[in-house]
Amino acid sequence: MCVAIPGKITSIDGNTASVSFGGAEMNVNISMVDAEIGDYVLVHAGCAIEVMAEDKAEELISLFKELEEILWKQKKSFNIYRNTTVRKSRSWRSAGLIPPVFSRTGSAV
Repeated sequence: MCVAIPGKITSIDGNTASVSFGGAEMNVNISMVDAEIGDYVLVHAGCAIEVMAEDKAEELISLFKELEEILWKQKKSFNIYRNTTVRKSRSWRSAGLIPPVFSRTGSAV
């Protein structure tokens, strides 16, 4: 699965634009789109693949932030569980931490 991230163009130099992703700036190839400074673009693998409406871009940015918060909370919970369980048993397998989509033989369930 591929993911494209929305960002705002802050400057353009030929076919390369400086795009802001929540404060982090990145040079992006914009040769596939007709974009201007201030436009939101959807970026995948260093290339702008679509010019987005501002409201749609802001909605997508908000969803990514929400997902990041959820994953961060899960990571913190997982680390607490991992630190108490795995350290005592010294291995993931003996701690019973085999991913639920796989059987004990490693084949998909």
